[in-house]
Amino acid sequence: MEHFDVTHAPLEGVHLVEANAGTGKTFNISSLVVRLIAEGALDLKNILVLTFTEAATIELRARIQHRCREVLELFEAENEAESDAENEAEATEKTKEDHFLAYCKNRYEQDPEAQKCLQEAVTTFDEANISTIHGFCQGLLRSYPFQFDVRPDFELVPNPSLFILDVIREFWRVFHTPNDHPMIQRMQYLFSELGKGMNSPEKVYDGLKDAFQSEHELHPSHPLWISYQEHVNGTISLQSLADFLEVAERTKKAKADYVEADWHKELQHIITQYWVVQIRGNIRAEKESKGLLDYDDLIRIVSKGIQEANEDFIQLVQSEYRVALIDEFQDTDEDQFAIFQRLYTNSGTLYLIGDPKQAIYGFRGADIHTYMGARNWVPASNRYKLSYNYRSNPELLGFMNELFSSALDKDPFIIKIDYQDSLHPTQKSNSGDHFNQNQASSESHYSNHIWIQKNKDLHRIHPIQMVEIEGEGVEETNEAIKQDVVRRIKELLKSPLIRTSTSSEQWNVKPFKASDIAILVHKNRDAQDIQTQLKLEGIEAIINSQQSIFTTEEAQYILHWLQVIQDPSKERLINTILAHRLSVLNTMKLQELQTDDAQWARMMEQIQQAHTSLSKQKIHSLLQTLFQSLGIWAAWTKLDDFERVITNIEHLFEIINTLQQSGWMGISSLINYLHAQSTEEEDELALDEDVIRLNTDEDMVHIITAHRSKGLQYPVIFCPYSSSGRSFELTNKITKYRKDNKQMIDLRMVSKSKEIHLESAIPMVTEEIASNIRLCYVSITRAESVCFLYTHTGARGWNSGLLASQMDKAELVESIDEKLIKPRTKNLPADGLAKQEVSRLMERFAANNALYTEPMDQSACWYNRLVQESQDLVPTTGVESTQELNYASFERQEMVNNYEQVHSYSSIKRLKERFSEGAKAFTSNSFDAAKDYQDFDDLADDLAENTVADSAGVDQAGVDQEIKQTTKMLGGTELGSFYHRIMEDLLEKWCLNEFDYKEWVMLEAKNFGLNLHQQGQFFSWVDRMMKVPLVNGFSLSALKKDQLIIEKPFFLSVKPYQVDALYKLIRSKEGFEMPPLHSDQSQLNSVYQDSDLLQGVLTDETPSFNSIPAGFLKGFIDLSFEYEDTYYILDYKTNFLQGNNAYSSDSLNNQMIKLSYDIQGHLYSLAMHKFLATCKHDYSYQEHFGGYFYVFVRGLSTDNKMSGVHFYRPSEQRMKTMEVIVNGKQ
Repeated sequence: MEHFDVTHAPLEGVHLVEANAGTGKTFNISSLVVRLIAEGALDLKNILVLTFTEAATIELRARIQHRCREVLELFEAENEAESDAENEAEATEKTKEDHFLAYCKNRYEQDPEAQKCLQEAVTTFDEANISTIHGFCQGLLRSYPFQFDVRPDFELVPNPSLFILDVIREFWRVFHTPNDHPMIQRMQYLFSELGKGMNSPEKVYDGLKDAFQSEHELHPSHPLWISYQEHVNGTISLQSLADFLEVAERTKKAKADYVEADWHKELQHIITQYWVVQIRGNIRAEKESKGLLDYDDLIRIVSKGIQEANEDFIQLVQSEYRVALIDEFQDTDEDQFAIFQRLYTNSGTLYLIGDPKQAIYGFRGADIHTYMGARNWVPASNRYKLSYNYRSNPELLGFMNELFSSALDKDPFIIKIDYQDSLHPTQKSNSGDHFNQNQASSESHYSNHIWIQKNKDLHRIHPIQMVEIEGEGVEETNEAIKQDVVRRIKELLKSPLIRTSTSSEQWNVKPFKASDIAILVHKNRDAQDIQTQLKLEGIEAIINSQQSIFTTEEAQYILHWLQVIQDPSKERLINTILAHRLSVLNTMKLQELQTDDAQWARMMEQIQQAHTSLSKQKIHSLLQTLFQSLGIWAAWTKLDDFERVITNIEHLFEIINTLQQSGWMGISSLINYLHAQSTEEEDELALDEDVIRLNTDEDMVHIITAHRSKGLQYPVIFCPYSSSGRSFELTNKITKYRKDNKQMIDLRMVSKSKEIHLESAIPMVTEEIASNIRLCYVSITRAESVCFLYTHTGARGWNSGLLASQMDKAELVESIDEKLIKPRTKNLPADGLAKQEVSRLMERFAANNALYTEPMDQSACWYNRLVQESQDLVPTTGVESTQELNYASFERQEMVNNYEQVHSYSSIKRLKERFSEGAKAFTSNSFDAAKDYQDFDDLADDLAENTVADSAGVDQAGVDQEIKQTTKMLGGTELGSFYHRIMEDLLEKWCLNEFDYKEWVMLEAKNFGLNLHQQGQFFSWVDRMMKVPLVNGFSLSALKKDQLIIEKPFFLSVKPYQVDALYKLIRSKEGFEMPPLHSDQSQLNSVYQDSDLLQGVLTDETPSFNSIPAGFLKGFIDLSFEYEDTYYILDYKTNFLQGNNAYSSDSLNNQMIKLSYDIQGHLYSLAMHKFLATCKHDYSYQEHFGGYFYVFVRGLSTDNKMSGVHFYRPSEQRMKTMEVIVNGKQ
């Protein structure tokens, strides 16, 4: 295939682009849209851009909009060149870095019509048809309901589980109605004994949901069932089936080979078919009567309607969508492909963009075989490849090519995939060539690497780390894997590491952080185990898993409360809830509540009141009110994992509210729904909206399921389970498999492995192994710099992605049957294949067993640059301009290997909270005291409930009190990060050229997801920040470029010190001297006796816990600026503070202590002090350091200039004393 060049891509016809991981797929899609608008004379609304998830849609929309603007800015810079040469130079630099921008400048510079088309596209971007495939189909059904034979007012059911469960319950009642018919009685009994027991509607749903929710053919179909359908001419009933089976049974018994056990199995097969056929029909009838459609219905109905439509309707749709670009097309299925095949076979433009190697969502209905068929449908001359990988370093790419290339004649993916080598951008595109290290330039070859400093030499961490684990059994192997992963991460984080990367702008050198590491797991329980192991070693990790919110502890807690509210007489359940961890009642308090009649009566009255309010109040609001009145909400802040708890509870409230808005779901339906969802298989990928959410964005190791990692990238990836397969438990289950190019379902359940039906089981297992191989490819391609791959033979490696990819596929398939029939037998042929591949892999990549390379050549041209850029504050002479203040860190990089660890303000705060007695009451980041609200709705609700008006006339929530019940905003941390980014971008633009920034801010806020009213509120935060007077009337709006330093990192070298000593110093009165470092604890306590907040914390029992190891203290300062040769620090805070006069000076003083921002501010001050002392030759603390501002932007007011602004300047003596504590010297 030819390499895809977006500047020469045809704008008509049907085309396919196969894009390897990391090759800039979104870049090419957005660039292609620009060309279609500018050269194809198309309105933006005539271009259909589709992808498969809401998150991908949001990103794609933003990237396309940005691309259109980026091209337009080239011509704006050109038009203003006479007055602003700097803009022209910037535009010229952009075209050097981006070949597509260079193409656009040359192509459209003299084409005013093309520029006009792009301008109109930007102006009317709200009309862009960028959505999911489901969104597109829903739009067609809404626009043409009669063409597709659906009700115009149909209601979309995002998750049909509850609806299907209701249908099953009704059919269950009819099926199990007592009956005198002997065969019906036997059918009832045999069905209840099926599988693991079909003795309730919920268990029927669990066992047969895959058959109920699909239209796949049931194969094999029992001959008697086929005869019965012919006998009744399609009119099926329980009575007629029982009569028919009675006759069939007499015939069976008359034969000499009759075996009753075999006949019972046949009966169970027939009864199961009866259930599936009837439930499928009832679901369709019920949906039709109520006007309900689910996501699968949208695709199925549109596909059927398009294929049956006449040419007039096809041309009508084509005129509306003249071009279609379909991203992630490897996740398509037969119905989806049929839509676009019919629409664009004879006219229009269709681009299918995907990567079959990343087809990993088969369990969601994606069908790689459909993709391969679509690939063959596209003419060979119209198939292209994207091979240049901008993510990984060349050695990683070389490893992937060697591992997965079909040139090895092993068909590594089982399914025949035309593997195209991934190439580094500096390599020449020679089709079929494998990686050649000599093709990469020296600088690019050493970008995207992790470096370690040993004995003043620089070593590169090997990009591929092959780790062999010894272990016999699964449990022993998994435990060894976890221990090894934790040990290696601990070593990485305490080592002096830096990382290099290449962006479109420059070659970057950065400190290595915990958040640069991701561990990819297969199961949620593995993620939790590794997180626990890391925590024991003092390493914080966050799980971003595929776990459904419905399987969490919080979901069960909510379910129990709903059951109590539905029936307050269930005192036993009430006692169970009160004893639950989330009720935060210890044994003594629980006994006190149960024995105090007055307390118990008050609680029961509140529960009864909630019961009577069911018809008047939304359930999520009712629960929230109940939790607050019972004190449960406030008590959660005492839990160690309170952030996780509250995030999950609010997520559940959001789901409950959404479900209730459908109008037909009351409390009984909600209870059934939560129960049904909680029984979903743990390792099945949940819908995006149902996955538990992250609750923090701190610098932590990421643990993420391999499926959910798709689309992400990290400098260091651990793949601990790359050689771990899964146990195929095929007993008591139906089987989904592929036969004759169709998806089939085998309803025959067996109770013993030796009875497994291999004709359906082997194809199913083969498909799953192929999916595991593709998942292995996805996992490895997440790595930018280093990938740790684990090999072993102790955890079912025969069907693992890594080992299976290297096996002879004929031998593998031949060995599957014995492995399925004897799942617990060791040393079968399949196990031998796995052991063989472990040995081969370790032998082939033995050179990578060392952690790092030999010392790098110091004569290389890049070496000095790397060392120079990895130094801390480079200047050693005086500087007069902040433009020359090059932040990197405060000590040279060579000093790092004398230290054990890198700390942050957050890690100090966590250590303080963990080991100080005062932390048990949780004073830091209190949920009630300082909320970064999930959205403006929550904020408005909270204000309405607490009704704390500011008597001084200062708006306690700033402009937020004006917000009504409007569209959801993103999470608090996201909103805070967005505000920081806007201020950073605004100040950089403002200092270059002052402009009216309202339109720009409003547009950015809109793109972020805020509605029109919220955009105005957000702009007021920004505008007030720009205009608030800071120093002698000086505001940010008066800043010039040479006065500004925006968000730069700092590193302070630190010796072991006591956290409490630092806290007490900062919070004690100014004007005292630090005692000698050898002072004992009692002497330190006597010095700090004026500090009430932390009195008594330093005891003989705690010093070993409170000592922080030697290392670096790292951080980021939002903004530093210079005014009249004095330097100031400014930090923005988006916290919402509650209480009267919450943003007054006195209140902010208290909040600074409560939130530990005073500690942060002092550390920032120390960093700035050391920086200026190093870089400014005539530096004087008194003259040149002004202090720090903390601006709480929600509290800024036009009426009160100092509302929301906290300022402090530590004394010079305090700075010197802090140096004593931090550096360990007087």
